[in-house]
Amino acid sequence: MPDPARGGAEVWRASVDKDKQPVCFQEIPCFDMLWDGIDFAHSQVVAAPFGGPVAVLPLPSRVGQGDDAVRFFTAVGKEIGAIYPDLKDTLRQVKGATPHHAVVWTADLQLCIVYRTGTIELWTTAGEKEVKPGSDSNSIALVSFIPSCVVLITSGGDVNYVAAGRNEHLHDMAASSGMLDDVYEAEQFPQAMAAWTYDDDIADDGDLNIYGILVTVGEDSDDDDGQDSDASGGGNNGAAVGGLYVMTRMLGDTDEGKVTEVRLPAGVLPITAAAVSPNGRLAAFWNPSGKLHIFSTDMKEYYNAFETPSFGGASPKPEVMWAGDLCVAMVLHPDQLTGAESMVVMVGVHGGHAEFTFDGHIHVASEIDSLRVVTARRTVLLERVARELVDTFREGSTEPGARLFGAYLEYDQGASGAVASIRDLKEKSVGQHRQALGVAIETLMHAAGCHWEQATQQLLLKAASYGRCFHKGDDLASRFVEQCEALRVLNAVRRPEVGMPLTLPQYQALSPPVLIDRLLQLQLYALAYKICVYLNLDTQKSLNQWACAKVSAVVDGRSVLSDEDLATCIKDRFKCCPTISFLDVAKTAHQAGKTQLALALLDAEPKSEIQVQLLCEMGEYAKGLLKATLAKDTDLVYWVFLKVMRQASDDDLYRTVTVHPVAQDIFIAYCEKYDQGRLMAFYKHQKLHKQVAMQTMDDYLTTRAATRKNYDREDELLGEAKAKYGKGTLEEKLVGEQIKLSKKQRQYAQKHKDPGFLTESACGTLRLLIYHKDNAEADELRKHLDLPMKVFYWAKLQALCEFGRWSDLQAFAKQKKNPIGYFPFVRECIRRNAHNEGKQYAKKLSDYGEMIEAYYELGAIKEAVDVAVSEGDDVCLEELKKRCRNHSAADKKLINDGLDKLR
Repeated sequence: MPDPARGGAEVWRASVDKDKQPVCFQEIPCFDMLWDGIDFAHSQVVAAPFGGPVAVLPLPSRVGQGDDAVRFFTAVGKEIGAIYPDLKDTLRQVKGATPHHAVVWTADLQLCIVYRTGTIELWTTAGEKEVKPGSDSNSIALVSFIPSCVVLITSGGDVNYVAAGRNEHLHDMAASSGMLDDVYEAEQFPQAMAAWTYDDDIADDGDLNIYGILVTVGEDSDDDDGQDSDASGGGNNGAAVGGLYVMTRMLGDTDEGKVTEVRLPAGVLPITAAAVSPNGRLAAFWNPSGKLHIFSTDMKEYYNAFETPSFGGASPKPEVMWAGDLCVAMVLHPDQLTGAESMVVMVGVHGGHAEFTFDGHIHVASEIDSLRVVTARRTVLLERVARELVDTFREGSTEPGARLFGAYLEYDQGASGAVASIRDLKEKSVGQHRQALGVAIETLMHAAGCHWEQATQQLLLKAASYGRCFHKGDDLASRFVEQCEALRVLNAVRRPEVGMPLTLPQYQALSPPVLIDRLLQLQLYALAYKICVYLNLDTQKSLNQWACAKVSAVVDGRSVLSDEDLATCIKDRFKCCPTISFLDVAKTAHQAGKTQLALALLDAEPKSEIQVQLLCEMGEYAKGLLKATLAKDTDLVYWVFLKVMRQASDDDLYRTVTVHPVAQDIFIAYCEKYDQGRLMAFYKHQKLHKQVAMQTMDDYLTTRAATRKNYDREDELLGEAKAKYGKGTLEEKLVGEQIKLSKKQRQYAQKHKDPGFLTESACGTLRLLIYHKDNAEADELRKHLDLPMKVFYWAKLQALCEFGRWSDLQAFAKQKKNPIGYFPFVRECIRRNAHNEGKQYAKKLSDYGEMIEAYYELGAIKEAVDVAVSEGDDVCLEELKKRCRNHSAADKKLINDGLDKLR
């Protein structure tokens, strides 16, 4: 078969399946590793899925003999960090003939370390740790990993499920106690385990469902403590008998599930290695006789049996794992072979296989579509070649994709045969009446996505684009654009300086947002930002993490840029995203001790509530309150008040509220309603003596209105208020008069047995004295308080009218030097509905105009007309006529008669 890369480094290994159909496997060289000094023979290398980072740690036999650090590298071998967990008590797994730590990467790039006690540690590449303590006193016998979950079988036969990731919908599930009791009673012990979940059975709410756990059992292991059992295949190559059990249960179920023993064909048992395909549909088993068996996970379909290679008459136990859903890989290490090479055997589900050899020790990681092989010098991918690539590049192929590709090559060379090929593809149909040309275009598009070489990708896409020129309809247009976008992103992340060996199926399963997150974890901020812009994704996260890294960056203990330059740089970069928040960057600056930088960044924050909250967290209460006030957000201002009250001293609070007059007014309004004691303390702190006096007067009025009187307290409050107002002020004089009034009121209340005196004003006190007919005391009170005569007359007039003491009112009106005149007498009589009394005082008015007005208000129209006629004032009568428009006819006749007399 010709090399599809036309001179590239890719190698295809061809075989056939049981139906004699071609099955091709390929080795894709990805990178030359940058690391140096890694002892592969004595190190465990764990690669994260989807082209993620690599963890390197010493093998269990080497723990305690040197540096026990777990070092993190990118997929290309660039070191990015290190952690120092306790590796002495980890659970052990046998891979080949060597025990390894039970370590795996989770889907969100946390390194999961399982200990013998069932404790699980989750580490990020930045060194952050989360611990999930063990829940069982028994030690752990077997472990299996699926996305976001760890499944553990204890030495007591219990099954534990532990969430291992940041999936917010996934929680730890209670253990299934004693699920293997019957197996243990039969002196059969777990040998291998594999858990799975179905891709299309993810619930609508995001919960992950474990649908099954395969457990193979056999005679007791050679290892007494059971710690050398393998999670994906395991422990006793010499088991003579055995069985296979399937445990089914869903995460979140309250029941403990059920255990079913599966009857398998002869020759399959005993099983010492097991693995389930990524989609959960197929299972592969290996037994010590050297055969690999492939079943469906429901054990209803038996797909293939493959005889593993024999070396020196023995069949060493391989690592068994899946390379996609259609291919099983068996890995053999140098300590299992007769040479210094490692071997990977790829076996197709329906047949076909290929062998790949590598110098020295290797470490492998299963991907959803391939097998990632990490050696001391390079990283390669092993995968089953996509059917579209085989159909396109197989020699002599007549498939639509191959014909369209050939037609494009002829067109590119200027040959005339291209037109005939296109015409033939348009006329033919392929399956379900689909036009062959459309099938060919789809084939070439998919083939381009599956190919690693950029030159071949471009050639295939050009051929597909050429075919689209003759294809009717736009159903392929959007898919073609999406494929081009995906390939451009893939080629960018596959570059050695990035080091992420992603395939198209992995990229589609990972999704662009998750890819962006992974690039940010690797501190590839520029590439993450460019991909976001190219795919029209939100750039805020990329910019924020870049800015945080920029703020935290130091060289030799010093920042690379000054705070001012750094703030300018970040603000300029953030201009492309007007809605971006500066919160995370400002927090990072504050945590790094760069307070001025944090304040400068917060000045550019578009949301006032974010500004205020972080300023308060930084202890910059005054600036936070000023921001809240300028934002005209009263709720935010109150929030700052309460925050300062809880976390700062009173002095800090009082200094803070004075940053803006509006803020001070809001604080005063709040305290007036909810905390008057604090308000008084604020006034005193600010030396606002007048406000202190006013508040003291408010306290006095409150005390005075109380049911139980406290005269000493009242006098004390009045004295304080008088002192605070200061000498010579009007307020000081008024408070002094109130002191005099209070003393008099207590005397009157005691004399007349009337507590009403105690709550009255000066005029009210006069009113009560008149009510009690104590005119002498009323006159003395006037003199004592130096009340103006007008005030005294008005108060006495209103009191006499209120109490209906008309004879006393007449005597009062006869007193000399009446300062208010007689018109108020008329008005008060009208107010008390005493019109006849009012006429007496109307007669005494010296101004005939007031007299006419008084008679009009008293309803005495005849008297009003008589006065106007006697004075000869026709204008006054005309005005009176207008005002009496709605009066009775008799009143109108009186006015008209008066006018006639004056004419």
